[in-house]
Amino acid sequence: MASPNDVTLIRRTRTAANALGLASTWSGNRQPVDLAVDFIYELYVLFEAVLDLMGPYRVDYQAGVANNRNKFPQKPANKAGRPKFNIRSKQDGHLLWQVCAGTKVKDSENVDRAPDISFQRDGASDTPTYRDIEIIWDAKYRKNSMDRITHPELSAFAIWIDLLNLRSPSPSRIRFNSLRSLAANCLITNGQVSTEPDRVLNKYRLKEVSSFYPGKTFGTRP
Repeated sequence: MASPNDVTLIRRTRTAANALGLASTWSGNRQPVDLAVDFIYELYVLFEAVLDLMGPYRVDYQAGVANNRNKFPQKPANKAGRPKFNIRSKQDGHLLWQVCAGTKVKDSENVDRAPDISFQRDGASDTPTYRDIEIIWDAKYRKNSMDRITHPELSAFAIWIDLLNLRSPSPSRIRFNSLRSLAANCLITNGQVSTEPDRVLNKYRLKEVSSFYPGKTFGTRP
């Protein structure tokens, strides 16, 4: 069971940040991490994804500007001036994808959406649209690790997938290392999967990821 003051999660997030060359503080006043645990969990998922991508790719950290140099958004924010990661070919350094956290994307109805993590194509500008998105992830922290992803959470994520035109049958081109099964639109939690049948997840081209937490072995479905 996790707790609101999850020392293990914070420690692992700091360790991952340090491995990526980031400061282990993410608040505007530069104080040590003292944020809502759900935001810490989002950062943990982000940093674990980027660390895993360092196997098959070269990863460059692109800092934001001014007060946002190393400040990942805690609420929906514009992409411009925020930090991100550039995923490049190890062979020639060619830019392949951009990994962004909490920044806005225009959907097919011209409405701003802000996925927890968006994997954007190489040519995505600072005002990306649904045409720039490869896959999205959403992180759901649970105080009790036995709690499930809820039906409303799954429904909301499925709508985003639809509005961002991500229900294409084509598999993602992104290659992870140990997270190979997560090269998809993923709803990720330290808790348990929902009770929706697999056919619903297949219909919306999404995966649920359970027990994604330091020291645990995660599972995916379908």
